[in-house]
Amino acid sequence: MAEKLRSTILDELKEAKYDSSILDSTPDVCFGKCLEESVVNYLDSLKVDVKNCRGQRYDNASNLAGKYNGLRAKIKSYSERAHYVPCSSHSLNLEARADAIRAIINGFNKIKSALQKLEEDVSQKRLTRIEARGLYDKMNSFEFCLMTVLWNQVLNRINATSKSLQEITANLNIVCILYESLIGYIQELRNDFDSIGEQPKEICENFTDAIYSTDFQ
Repeated sequence: MAEKLRSTILDELKEAKYDSSILDSTPDVCFGKCLEESVVNYLDSLKVDVKNCRGQRYDNASNLAGKYNGLRAKIKSYSERAHYVPCSSHSLNLEARADAIRAIINGFNKIKSALQKLEEDVSQKRLTRIEARGLYDKMNSFEFCLMTVLWNQVLNRINATSKSLQEITANLNIVCILYESLIGYIQELRNDFDSIGEQPKEICENFTDAIYSTDFQ
């Protein structure tokens, strides 16, 4: 099946003439020059001319995306029109964002307390105290609490799905199941907003029921 797929792709490539390269690798295992040799030699073995490359897309590892010594620069030396486009998934860095949201929820009151102390500390710079007060007021809003809880659920689920998709045991059937499950989860969350539960109210201890029930866009 793999050989048939490779043959079909090569036939389509020869018909189209121009191509783009998409490559993933273990970060920092080898340098741009090493990757260049691997890619060029592999393309030569397939009788694909690297000079016809018109696009490159990699993750943000320096050995791939480096402007001067990364693979993007090496391929560019063969084809000036091989423009580089950063991988949107790696640029979003959802794992870091999921961890950040989780950290806010787990340390919500401690973060607020630290901001309050910064704002009250007269030894701090005026700008620092103003920024601390602004962040404290933002965290003290119900909208912030609600959106933090919502994004925590969404990003954690997306991050878990993303990691499962990268497992070496993943196949087409597993990928379809994972995507269908994720889509179903997001739709259920959208259609049943009350399922978020009482967590926003719990982390915003100073809010009344009237504020909690207020609608906002």
